[in-house]
Amino acid sequence: HENTLKRQKSIAVPNNLLCSLSGELMQKPVYSRICKSRHRFDRTVVEDYINSKPNNPCPICNEPLSVSNLVPDEILEASVQEWQQKEKSQ
Repeated sequence: HENTLKRQKSIAVPNNLLCSLSGELMQKPVYSRICKSRHRFDRTVVEDYINSKPNNPCPICNEPLSVSNLVPDEILEASVQEWQQKEKSQ
């Protein structure tokens, strides 16, 4: 997994596929139904962020974040997978 991330960093990843918190390619994109702007985060990254300190607000818009309010973005996840397949074939 680490080698994959290193390889992906050297490739120009479209910004809409990057986690708003880590800047890395998302594997399981989610957004909070509370945040009006619907920032996308990788589930693992944002759950770690939320669990590191209860009541951590969204680092982008300062709205409250909780794991229970995270919603999978299946369309964006499909776009990530499509992009990864395209990169593998090149």
